[in-house]
Amino acid sequence: DRSTGRGYQSRMRATERLLDLIQNHSVTPFMVEREDEEVIVLRDGNNEDVPYEDTDETRRMRKQLRSFNDFLGEFNLGLSCPLEEVRQIILDRKANPIDYSRTRVRRKFKYDFLSGGRFYDGWWQEMPKVFRPYITIDGEPCSELDYSGQHLLLLYALKGEEYYWLRGVGDPYEVKGLGEKGRDLMKQVVLCCVNAESRQKALLAVRKEINLNYPGFTSASDFINPLIDTTLERHPVLA
Repeated sequence: DRSTGRGYQSRMRATERLLDLIQNHSVTPFMVEREDEEVIVLRDGNNEDVPYEDTDETRRMRKQLRSFNDFLGEFNLGLSCPLEEVRQIILDRKANPIDYSRTRVRRKFKYDFLSGGRFYDGWWQEMPKVFRPYITIDGEPCSELDYSGQHLLLLYALKGEEYYWLRGVGDPYEVKGLGEKGRDLMKQVVLCCVNAESRQKALLAVRKEINLNYPGFTSASDFINPLIDTTLERHPVLA
């Protein structure tokens, strides 16, 4: 409304005809796919996509990633969890709805093609971790390999230092008084410190993780900051 300066979010409602088609053909959210989009993305400091000139390397990466996405498209990725239960968990944790049309991944680089390049955008990558045990491939359950301390192992190796807890010093993520769930949270704190460009961004990333996956903990700054302090003190390679 230009007279009041107040806007409204666009909404759409399915017609009865569309609902009948969905029901008659047993359409599920997992059947919806997106059209091809740019899979090699370059971003600036504000996380905005920026144009770039193609090179032999970007063309090679694009061809490789499109081939991988075509491979993903040969399988039906789903959740063996009732949709109503999924919706309730999403609401309880104030998480974003799962967009099952995101069946392809993209690589996102920061500033140049030497920084970043991780795989993003698959719907299974950004959902609450409570759903992970329910991921299926062609209706079959799957498992995820876990490499303990992998990020820290690589960082210490780059510094030419030994991965010190392999000498029997202890668990890299354990914090007294927080229990097993707290250990899992500390692992996320480490990952946030690895990937964040500043302490403030690390704090915000940890807060998002707590709100999404750790409802038993507060996301207040006076709880998160000591966790970051403990992490940096224990692993100065992250500082």
